Amino acid sequence: MAGLTLPLGELAVAVSVAALGATLVAGAAARPRPALVLVALAGLAHGHAHGLEAPQSANPASYIVGFILATSLLHAVGWTVGSTTRHHPVVRTTAGAGVLGAGLGLAIGII
Repeated sequence: MAGLTLPLGELAVAVSVAALGATLVAGAAARPRPALVLVALAGLAHGHAHGLEAPQSANPASYIVGFILATSLLHAVGWTVGSTTRHHPVVRTTAGAGVLGAGLGLAIGII
């Protein structure tokens, strides 16, 4: 919304989706600190993409509040699903493989 550009922003979003899938597949083998770095970079890429997609007529404050509320809801759903499937590695791995495939498909489509 501020007019800043992130080089290869769409590719960064696709790669972050693939990285999330790979982390789900890795499960307990995924190290927490690198995973947090990936989450921060993914947040930057996704936030940048959403900021670029904001309608010009949108009130920035209202858009940001709505975005934060929607993101909070998505995180709550993700946490609930993650907590529910925590002890079901087949479900986690299968979902991770699907997310990884989707991210790779998006990246291939962008390249």
